[in-house]
Amino acid sequence: MGDSYYVDTAEWARRTAHLSLTLEGAYLRLCNAVHANGSAIITGRRTFQSIWLCGNARAASLLRQLAAAGMVEILGDWHARVLKTRLHRASLNAAIRALIFARDGYVCRYCGTEEAPFDVDHIHPVARGGSDDPENLCVACAPCNRSKGARTVAEWRGVSS
Repeated sequence: MGDSYYVDTAEWARRTAHLSLTLEGAYLRLCNAVHANGSAIITGRRTFQSIWLCGNARAASLLRQLAAAGMVEILGDWHARVLKTRLHRASLNAAIRALIFARDGYVCRYCGTEEAPFDVDHIHPVARGGSDDPENLCVACAPCNRSKGARTVAEWRGVSS
């Protein structure tokens, strides 16, 4: 909660140029729901109705139209995967990044390398409920950060809980 996202407006315009204004609005609301929930899969008739603030017939119609336009993949009754989402999470504040580098030094917390490039990584991924608090951030070399992705450290290292 409280995370902010930005949209590359040129990319958004290119991806949604074929949609009517109504469908573009419906797709935007779905994208917002995807990023709020951390999952590209939306399920349940009531979920779609609450996202679009409409009744059953209108929600079904919007879903079918978005599927026909290639923006969602229908997986079953009231079960769809949102495609082509590209809302980007806003970058960490420069002061927080500087604090993490000062605290951890220029050493990867995961593999111990001192060779750049480095990133600031979320130990518990934002997509899984992690926060931007400094306690949840660490220095990671780019290869480790890319490899870890949105997994927990235990999942990434293959440790069973």
